[in-house]
Amino acid sequence: MILLIGLLSAGCLGRRTANDNTDNNVTAALPAADSAVAETAVAPVCDSIPEANPEARNFERHGPFVENDTTFLYQSSVYDPEHDRTSHCRAYIEMNRESESYRLLASCTTPGYNDWNRDSFAQYLELLKEQHPEPLPVYSLQECPRAWIPICSYRGKYYVDMLYWYPIWITESLFVRQMMDGPFPSIIDAFERIDPTHYCFRTTAGYLDIQQVDVYIVDPVRKIAVFAFSGEEPENPRYLGLYAPPETVREMDLIEWDFTESPDGDEIDWDEPDYEALIAGRNSGSVDLQTENKPEE
Repeated sequence: MILLIGLLSAGCLGRRTANDNTDNNVTAALPAADSAVAETAVAPVCDSIPEANPEARNFERHGPFVENDTTFLYQSSVYDPEHDRTSHCRAYIEMNRESESYRLLASCTTPGYNDWNRDSFAQYLELLKEQHPEPLPVYSLQECPRAWIPICSYRGKYYVDMLYWYPIWITESLFVRQMMDGPFPSIIDAFERIDPTHYCFRTTAGYLDIQQVDVYIVDPVRKIAVFAFSGEEPENPRYLGLYAPPETVREMDLIEWDFTESPDGDEIDWDEPDYEALIAGRNSGSVDLQTENKPEE
């Protein structure tokens, strides 16, 4: 279970909250597309702490604040006098759509978006087929997007946190999660479109205590969705997170990180969305709720 929580956190689930007064109204619960934190530039500044003043090299600042036209959400510096070195951690807003990170996000529409991922996915897929030699089931996913990237909310605006940006891909047969060792595929045992904004997958999603993934489209214009990962046993909690397809992410700003040691993950006070309110308030259409999407022949 500890491993599950840690890995799901890599998908931007379970963020801690900066304030707890989310309105139950879905319109209020969803951050506005054009809200802003501060005027933001496209590159971080260098450490400007004077080398002659070791005491000034120890600090921690929580944002947002602007330095040299860059909006920072977090900065810290720790001086080690024994080894005469300074470690740092910075999180800042990136808006340059031509940056390397934006190009990376635009390219990850499939699990094999680079050579390393392509090789890793092929190895995982070969192992999966050895364990399940029978033909994989095939489903028509209808209008469900095939690629998803986790997003976060900070002071009412959506961002992609490049510290935890691991995508999810859905094919006609597989539910694939980006792990540290590459894209990990799981078989989709059943698929059902509950209504126009709710898709249900029977799959482990790569975890022993997960049996089902529900995708709730809470913003049909931007295709933003709440993903709910759950198990069959009552003691297994439900893990929730926000995701968006690459074409939506392209219009969002990024949170970039610059550090000498890996961050703890709690440096930024992310908003905690009211997931249940988002799910309950989404608009449903007139679809036969009992109609299940059977595997294609």
